[in-house]
Amino acid sequence: MNAPHNQAIYPLGAFFKPISLAMEEVFEAIQVPMSMVGPSFLSTMAAAVQRVADVRLPTGQIRPTSMFTLTIANSGERKTTLDELVAKPLHQRDLLEEKRLLQQRQAFEIEKDRWQTIRSALTRRMSKLIEKGESTAVIEIKLADLDNSKPEPIRIRRLVRQDLTHAAIMNALEGNGESIFISASEGDAVLKSDLLQQRFTSLNMAWGGESIIIDRADDTHTAINPRCTLSVQVQEAILSEFMQKKGESFRGSGFLARCLVTRPMSMIGYRLVQSEPPQWNHLTAFHLRLNELLEEGDLRFVAGVPRQIIEFDEDASYQWSVRRPPGIE
Repeated sequence: MNAPHNQAIYPLGAFFKPISLAMEEVFEAIQVPMSMVGPSFLSTMAAAVQRVADVRLPTGQIRPTSMFTLTIANSGERKTTLDELVAKPLHQRDLLEEKRLLQQRQAFEIEKDRWQTIRSALTRRMSKLIEKGESTAVIEIKLADLDNSKPEPIRIRRLVRQDLTHAAIMNALEGNGESIFISASEGDAVLKSDLLQQRFTSLNMAWGGESIIIDRADDTHTAINPRCTLSVQVQEAILSEFMQKKGESFRGSGFLARCLVTRPMSMIGYRLVQSEPPQWNHLTAFHLRLNELLEEGDLRFVAGVPRQIIEFDEDASYQWSVRRPPGIE
């Protein structure tokens, strides 16, 4: 029977106490399976932390704190509501970023028009000198200097992304140290995207923080030291159909091995009517900490400060050694 008491089997004790208390608040308020609440918190934390820290494994390797989560659940399970609530500070940060850069974008358009006007004037002057058979050396120097000072387009660095096309992901990661959080609840669109149909490699490399170089005649991008966390919900029937067609390549690519997969029991039909509005004491504290991490991530990126390295303590190293699957380093 799909009843709320079954959520007790979820390992809440594995979470830091303030986080597990926030998870319980969310579970009680929107009544979704705890096995959906957990990955939502994990992916949100990973998206915030990946911008400020890497982790040194007991093997000595340094790896991103990024995470891929794949939730197998049908429509109506409230994943979108869940993610928007848990990751609210990430969405608010992106909204503020867009507002902050609006004036800079307007200033860029003015500067670009000015630059283009000057270049057009120099080009016309050079054409007249050519017609007269006179030297264009001075104009050429001015044009070269002008081209070196061409205004750069304003780039809005949104953290949360929902477009799963390969081009969109590469545009977001292009540069050095860019970080994104891919969040999607439409499984059909996810599995039909060219990113998961043909280009698993780029996503896998982003998960591991490996540099991605795409060098084609019509598609040239370089993403150095990227960070990418992914949270996707896929309907079971759609995933089954996809696996029948592309399951071998899907597994062989290593994508599934990188995912924390959950198939929660449905709570549809077992949700209770709430008589009181939810109290967000612990979730508010969680959001405050997320905001601190997001601000630190922005400051580190602008100042070019490297991510800090988090170390395993003695107990964590022991748990790693006894619990990790064979062959995982």
